[in-house]
Amino acid sequence: MADTTSQPEPRLALTREGKNYADNCNCFGLIGFNGPFWAAVEEGDHELVSTLLAGDLTLLKKTKPSDRRLSAWHLAAKNGHTNVLQELREAVLSCGEESTKLNSSLRRVFAVTCSGESLLHKFVNWDTFTSQTPLILACRNGHKEAASFLLSSGANPWVGDAEGLTALHYAARHNHWEVIRALLQRPPPFSRAASRLNKSNRAYIEVLDLYGYTPLHHAAAERNLDAVVTLLAHGADMIARTWFQSGFYPHFPRGMTALHIAAWRGHLPIAKHIVKTYFESNGNLLPAQTSPTEQQQRARQRPDPRQSWVAAKWPCSLSIR
Repeated sequence: MADTTSQPEPRLALTREGKNYADNCNCFGLIGFNGPFWAAVEEGDHELVSTLLAGDLTLLKKTKPSDRRLSAWHLAAKNGHTNVLQELREAVLSCGEESTKLNSSLRRVFAVTCSGESLLHKFVNWDTFTSQTPLILACRNGHKEAASFLLSSGANPWVGDAEGLTALHYAARHNHWEVIRALLQRPPPFSRAASRLNKSNRAYIEVLDLYGYTPLHHAAAERNLDAVVTLLAHGADMIARTWFQSGFYPHFPRGMTALHIAAWRGHLPIAKHIVKTYFESNGNLLPAQTSPTEQQQRARQRPDPRQSWVAAKWPCSLSIR
C-alpha cells in the first residue's frame, strides 16, 4: 500500500554564508516574532532582509520585543548596516498610496494616505519609548555612513530623546568627531521638533537639551578633545552658558561655560584649546592695530571666556601656561 503521508512543505532557507539564523532564535521568535528577520538585520544580511520583506511588508512596522522594542530601522542604524537601511528604504518607497503591493489589510496597518516619500519620512524619524530615533543611534555608535544615509533619507537631526539630547549631542558625548562633521556639513534649518528651550533663531550647532547644555558643553564634560576641536572649528559658541543643573552632571552649577566645565574636570588640553580659539578668532592679538571702538564691539560680541562667571558667582580661575 502506497504511503499517502503528506510531505512537509519546503521552508525558506535561513542559512547563508555558513550562518544559520534559526539557531539565533528562541521558540517565540520562530513562532510569532520573526526571529530570522531580526537576526538578518543585526548581522547586516541585506539579501535575506530583502527576501523576507518581499514576503511580509508588515515587518517594516514591527519591533523586537527582546531589545527595548527597537524596530529594524533602529537595529540597522545602531549596528551601522547601511545596506540594510537601503533595503528598508526601497521597501517603504514601494508602499505609497499608488502601490499595487498593498492589499486592504496592509493599507490599514500602514495607514497609507500619502506618497512613499512621506511614509519614508515617518519611518526614519520613528522614535522608541525613550524617544531615540535611528539617527540618534547611528550617531551615538559612531556610524558616519549610516548617519549620512539617514540624513539623505529625511531624518530630522533636531529631534531629541527624552532628555532633549539630539544626534549632535550624542556624537559629542562619545567623541565621534567624523559624525559631528557629517552632521554640520549642511546645517539643517530650525525645526519645531527641537526641545522647548530652542528658539527659531538658534543654529543647529548650538542646539540645547532640556537642561540648556549645548553639544560643546557635553564634549567638555566628557573630556572629548577631538569633539571640542571639531565643534569650535565649525563656530560653536565658547561662552554659551548652561541653563539648569543637568541630570547627567548634577554636581555642575548652572551658568557654566565650556571653559568652566573643562576647568572643573581638570582637563588642561581642552581649556588651552578654548582660550587659543578665542584669541585666534577675536583678532585682538595686536591691540595697537585695532581702534578702541572696534575692541569694545568685539568684546561685546565675543567676550573673553576667561572672564565669565557662573550663576553661583564663581569665577573661572584657570591659569593657562
